[in-house]
Amino acid sequence: MRIFFLSIFLFFSVFCFTQNTLLVPSQYSTIQSAINSSSNGDIILVSPGVYNSIDIINKDITVASLFYTTNDTSYIGTTIIDGANSNTVVQIDGGGGQINLIGLTIQNGQGEFFGNSSGGIHIADNSSAGANVNIDNVIITNNSSTDQAGGILVRQQSNVTITNSEISNNTAGRGGGMWIVEGSFVSLDNVVVSGNIVSSHGGGIGINDRADMNINNSTITNNSCGSDGAGLWIKYSSSNITIVNVDSTVISNNICLSNGHGGGIGLFNGAQLNISTSTIKYNQNHTGGGIYSTNSDLNIIYTEISNNIANNDGGGITMSGPGNLTLTNATLADNSAGNGSSIIFAHQGGVYNILNSIISN
Repeated sequence: MRIFFLSIFLFFSVFCFTQNTLLVPSQYSTIQSAINSSSNGDIILVSPGVYNSIDIINKDITVASLFYTTNDTSYIGTTIIDGANSNTVVQIDGGGGQINLIGLTIQNGQGEFFGNSSGGIHIADNSSAGANVNIDNVIITNNSSTDQAGGILVRQQSNVTITNSEISNNTAGRGGGMWIVEGSFVSLDNVVVSGNIVSSHGGGIGINDRADMNINNSTITNNSCGSDGAGLWIKYSSSNITIVNVDSTVISNNICLSNGHGGGIGLFNGAQLNISTSTIKYNQNHTGGGIYSTNSDLNIIYTEISNNIANNDGGGITMSGPGNLTLTNATLADNSAGNGSSIIFAHQGGVYNILNSIISN
């Protein structure tokens, strides 16, 4: 009897696997052909190899390497979707479904036109419901865009969670690693954003136009920009305040060499930034080596801001305009600048609360 029940269990397990899991390339020669044949809830399981760019439109599916079934991280770097420097690598129009990208490398994409395009991943939803995307153990690297978002563009009220991933060595006009806009929300957890380059602002990540973001347990490092916000560039616009929360994160070695603002972070026009239990160090810009904030709300708790450089004002922090600052149990030390090595208040009108903090040269 036990053998009978085991046989029934195995039959249904195999039946469900072959019905809901589409294998590339053994069953489908390309990832796109598997996507076209998939139904909501299906898993597209991709063996190692180099594959062409894909479009996921109005689907509720998972596209994954064999890392998904084996937990072997070697599959992440050997299962590659490559844009051949000619188009966006992964184009997602969510349609309100849940899309999962797991254990892949996404590389060599090129933004297709000036405007709403990205080199690596473009996430949107023309239905206005907002795409829901989970990206886990994915490498997004060596993608480019002449305008915005070398690595990832998130727009049209999409919701994106990125975990255990790397966004590196992407280039763009703005938002080298990521560009997040149009009321979207992005959560990062254990993500490295490094080596991204922009000619304008937002070397690592740019956040604008009603978008919000949570960054936890992550590293934003060695990004560069032509003007503002080499690590993070955050700006409020339109009707809703842009709110960014940074926790247990290192923002370091980001640099702008022009007369810009915010080596580590640039905060503009009424945005709100909350930083806790983090480190901001070895960043550089003309003004605000660590953080530059203008007309915005900046709240910092249990955070170290050290060894940042501003060629002009505010090695650690520059507060400009009538924005507000709260420092609680924070340390500002070993920063350098032409004026105000640790912190400078460039204009009147803000409210500044400094509690139980250390501020030294």
